[in-house]
Amino acid sequence: MGEEKIEITTGRGILLQKAYFYDTVSKETIGVLYNPTEVSVNKAVGWNFQAKPKKGQGFYQFTASQPRSLSLKLEYDTSGLENPDPTKEANWSAQDVRWAIDPLYAMTNNSKKKQPPEVIFGWGNGLRFNCVIKSMNVTFTKFNPDGVPIRANVAVELLEKIDPAAGNTGAGSGGEAESGTLATMDASSTASHVSGRTSQEQQDKWRETMEKNPDAFKDGNPRQGNPGQPTLT
Repeated sequence: MGEEKIEITTGRGILLQKAYFYDTVSKETIGVLYNPTEVSVNKAVGWNFQAKPKKGQGFYQFTASQPRSLSLKLEYDTSGLENPDPTKEANWSAQDVRWAIDPLYAMTNNSKKKQPPEVIFGWGNGLRFNCVIKSMNVTFTKFNPDGVPIRANVAVELLEKIDPAAGNTGAGSGGEAESGTLATMDASSTASHVSGRTSQEQQDKWRETMEKNPDAFKDGNPRQGNPGQPTLT
């Protein structure tokens, strides 16, 4: 089996795309019971504040671009499913909601590669996210009289896959993120001044600073900075 989109036709003849998880190791596709009503994507950027006590100020130093995370909440409800075995008067286990959640749990366990498998979260033509499952939080909200859970809310957090060989930092750029020091320009700033602490560093790097930050200097003048403009050096 391979990754495949899941489509169903409703009673009104409307084609509905179902969200799914694809296990890249087992090659299994697992559809959700109900599509999520909300998907949240978060991206963190690494900055360290470097203080300069003698000058009473400081600057931010860029460390690395962090991979994106995607969060969604899924609803599982098997209370309305038909009893598959009509010969049994009360086959509560047939409605156990865990049968629908356990395959997703399996994607958080160690695979043949001794680590949780890489997963693809997809939804029709609108969303495809290469990732690993960072966390799952299951809350059971309804039970049968014998204590079998038949309804649950599942909060899932996914962490974007990083490919070290390709230099992918998770930013979607396909390349290695730039690192350096972030400075804020003022009217007296020059390309040389912000490019290093020693005269040799300033001489060697001012042109590179100009190339990285074309908007940081008025009319391309290396001796005249744009006040308030952040500059990466």
